[in-house]
Amino acid sequence: NSLTGITCAWSIRNFLVPPLRTDGVTMNLNHLLYLLYFDKMNLERTKSDLDSFWQEVIIERLQRKVKVTYDKETLTFDESGKHYGEQLRIPYKKEVDEEEETSSGCKRSHSTLHSDSTSSVETKKIIPGEDVNVEEANNDDVVKMTSITYQQFTDKYRKIKKEDKWTLSTGKTVEDALYAFGMKCSHEHLCHSFVIDPDDKNYIQQSIFTPEELKEIQNFSKKKLPSMPDDLLRYLNSFRKSNTSDLRELIFRSDVHDQPFDRSKNFDYDWIRNTIYNLVLEYEANHLAKHHLELWIMLHVWSFIDKIFLDIDGMEIARGESCSYVSSNRKNSQRVVSSTSSMKKKSMGRRGDLIIRKWHTEYGCGEAGKIFEGTNGTKIIKEGGLKMPKMLRDMFNDLCETMKMRKDKIRKLETVGFIISGLKISLLRLDLPAGHVCRLSRTRLFEIPTQVSEFGTKVLPTMSLIWKAKAIVKNVIKLTEEEDLTEEDLTEEEQLNMLQNCDEVDESGLTTPPPKLQLLSSSVTPENIRVEMSKTPDF
Repeated sequence: NSLTGITCAWSIRNFLVPPLRTDGVTMNLNHLLYLLYFDKMNLERTKSDLDSFWQEVIIERLQRKVKVTYDKETLTFDESGKHYGEQLRIPYKKEVDEEEETSSGCKRSHSTLHSDSTSSVETKKIIPGEDVNVEEANNDDVVKMTSITYQQFTDKYRKIKKEDKWTLSTGKTVEDALYAFGMKCSHEHLCHSFVIDPDDKNYIQQSIFTPEELKEIQNFSKKKLPSMPDDLLRYLNSFRKSNTSDLRELIFRSDVHDQPFDRSKNFDYDWIRNTIYNLVLEYEANHLAKHHLELWIMLHVWSFIDKIFLDIDGMEIARGESCSYVSSNRKNSQRVVSSTSSMKKKSMGRRGDLIIRKWHTEYGCGEAGKIFEGTNGTKIIKEGGLKMPKMLRDMFNDLCETMKMRKDKIRKLETVGFIISGLKISLLRLDLPAGHVCRLSRTRLFEIPTQVSEFGTKVLPTMSLIWKAKAIVKNVIKLTEEEDLTEEDLTEEEQLNMLQNCDEVDESGLTTPPPKLQLLSSSVTPENIRVEMSKTPDF
């Protein structure tokens, strides 16, 4: 560089100042010009180095300022922000430790913030609330309780009047016991929805109830399964055969119910015959002895559940992970128009493999799995122990609102659910026998056997169970749709009063309103908030 500068200076001097003579004066002038130009070059080089130096200093200070801002958490307003702050402190602390170990002359790379901090913040799920370990919240099936959900649980409990609680013969109050247990639970449990499952082993293991108390809860005002009419029962039992040839002969026999066929009277007979014929086709193809996907099992085996409800006007069996309307209503109960904040996005209802609904009123649901893993399998414990009972509770509350919270009618209500695991099925029922606690009941496991030789002992009882489930739904529909009073029951004065106060009267003209019951809603499942950082945000 110096040689180049001298050459350039000499060329410029020769071009601008032609030499007059070659004495000492000319040589001194040339040397002076060279020194001046050399000093100028050094000054420019120094200026360039200073610019580069200060640029690095500015960048480094900006990086530190951003990190210190997060370190002090001045940008955080909720638990998500605190989580970001903690994660962004990790690379900063790491750099400080590295700097202490290295010499003071080492400089950090300009890309530290963009590389270390981004790679350290992995995609995680966190739950808003206090004392929540985000690492443990990655599993959707294991939902931890938060301070918010504990408070909501307490608020619901405080609404219960002492005189309305369910007191057992031992003097123990069911609501109080469930509340005490719920406050000890670190994860969501049915008790947070004030639903009790007498078959839940937690109550014995945690000494919440004694076996005798659970037995009392199970049998108090117990609703028996509806009885099948004798003629229909005998017709079903006539198919107690052990081979497909005999079954075919019975299916295609001439029957009195077909001459002529009256759908309003003979539908159930036709359903039995059609169900057995479809199963015979599967036995003849030896399909039931093979492994199949969940969808195949629902279409080829359990489709007779859908068909048994075809004689109820307006009834629909929604499949394919359909969302529950009433579950959505409960989740959006606090949704309001925009004011100090924007209106919340509408939440979807819980999804079920099967939802029994008439128009927009829901009476039951079902969950299905392709494999039976035993009575302690994940499907039965998870779906039958929390998800489905919460859906049944939502449906139950909706039916209660349909009946204007009439206490006398609420005690007669119940909702039904099916837990299907491969070729096995169990019926769940939810009612409100006393107090504010819903009770969950379940039948034994029924099944469709893989061999036709067990047709009479296993298939026929399963079909009887499905018929009884429909009978429960029909009874509930009748209960919800019946009028409290007819026009003939009202006097002219009561009719005029009802018309005059049409916007106020809520009891269909009743002079003495019947007692009402204030229901408790299902627990609000803590939402899993997915925190994702695919790239470094722009500051």
